Amino acid sequence: MNTSVTDISINNSHTSPATIANPCFGCSACCRHFRVSFYHGELDCQPGGYVPSDMTIQITPFRACMKGTDTKPSRCIALQDNGLCGIYAHRPSVCREFPALLEDGSVNPECIKLKALYGIDQTLDNFASGNNHK
Repeated sequence: MNTSVTDISINNSHTSPATIANPCFGCSACCRHFRVSFYHGELDCQPGGYVPSDMTIQITPFRACMKGTDTKPSRCIALQDNGLCGIYAHRPSVCREFPALLEDGSVNPECIKLKALYGIDQTLDNFASGNNHK
């Protein structure tokens, strides 16, 4: 079963948007800004790994990086044209652990900075309507 990108991970527990107001509606600013690097043991060519290795490059003997995020401007190879992750169920831990909401329920300040940098509207009403780009 595929998981929707509107589902979020808080403290490693999976929470549905029906349960919590979710400020992440696939603006993909994080996928277009950060280098997505992680331990190579997460690669599908490693025992227990799940990240598609053909979508990564080796950056050190023990670290991999999603293709497209190793240079600027960056765009993760897994980012689809609709702004959603093409490997959501197999995304690296760094993506799984980047919270849209902090433990206290406030919006992650990094999300706020990135939305401002990319000219993405900060109001939740505009996210819900799909009008999140200025």
